[in-house]
Amino acid sequence: MFKILKNTICISLTVLAMSSQVATADAAVVTEQQGLHQWPVLGGKLIAVAGTYQDVLTYKRSLTFYFTNKNGEEWNHVPIIESKVDRTFTWFSISKGETTVADAKIIARQDGVYLAIATVAKDQNGIVISSYKFTENANELPDGPAYVFKKFGDRVCPKKLCATVEDALKTETSTKLTK
Repeated sequence: MFKILKNTICISLTVLAMSSQVATADAAVVTEQQGLHQWPVLGGKLIAVAGTYQDVLTYKRSLTFYFTNKNGEEWNHVPIIESKVDRTFTWFSISKGETTVADAKIIARQDGVYLAIATVAKDQNGIVISSYKFTENANELPDGPAYVFKKFGDRVCPKKLCATVEDALKTETSTKLTK
């Protein structure tokens, strides 16, 4: 019985290792690229887990972020910070029927790892792109986690340039991310 359990664990770890991807600098990951993604940053490793929730009525893609230091002993959640009181630990895409209303893209550059979240504007006249940077928490959240995705800006991509959320995320490349 122990041998079977041991083989099962080895197989599971092998599958996990095979599905894990280490992104290089100037690389992007979209939510359709499901699995485990990793970037060396800030003396450790940022890990993104992209998955799906699905039932007969709902289909959502999800992103959850973790950070582990160089020895890799603990995986610490990395929240997406909207404000001092608004933290998201697992982000979900939003769809209405066949139309994506909100989606995200992770962008790795030599100067850090960024997150772009594109959402249809409330007035339907474009797409709002919110930009975040993975960073150490610098006393802005005194009781908060050590590492966060900190928001640094919003911009609107006009409807004539970005008809869909997917169009807007295509504009967010490693060289064009706005700060």
